[in-house]
Formats: sequence, structure tokens, C-alpha cells
Amino acid sequence: MWPSKSRLLQLNVVGVGLCLLCARVLKVLEPRQLGIVLDNLDTSQGYVPVSELLLFILYGFLSSSVISPIRRMLWVPVEL
Repeated sequence: MWPSKSRLLQLNVVGVGLCLLCARVLKVLEPRQLGIVLDNLDTSQGYVPVSELLLFILYGFLSSSVISPIRRMLWVPVEL
């Protein structure tokens, strides 16, 4: 199934692989960051971990709204 005749399609497949790798890394980082946020909420008195919370939101946004659509967009020409 490797597109041996087209360099552009080969780059698309490599891009899809990189997107999948990034998605897997974010799947590990997102729950880890949630644990950090919850630990900071538990141990602090009146301190809201804004930067940790924003990083957690960023991980979720990247995995669902950035990486996944790019991966789908790159894979469409390979399917055809």
C-alpha cells in the first residue's frame, strides 16, 4: 500500500505517522497534567494553578482540534 511512485503521497504518509506519534504523546501528557493540576489544587491554600490548568487545556485542544484534523487532511490523498 506504499505509494512508491509519488513523493508527495510518501510525504503525506510520513506526516500522518508524525501526527499519530504526536497524538500518542499527548495521550500520555494529558492525564499526567490533570494529575498535576489536581495535586496542586489539593495541596495549595487559595492558590489556583492557572499555568498548569492552561497547559492541560492546551494538550486537549491540540489532540482534538489540531492534530486529528491535520492527520485526516493528510490521509485523504493517500486513500484516493
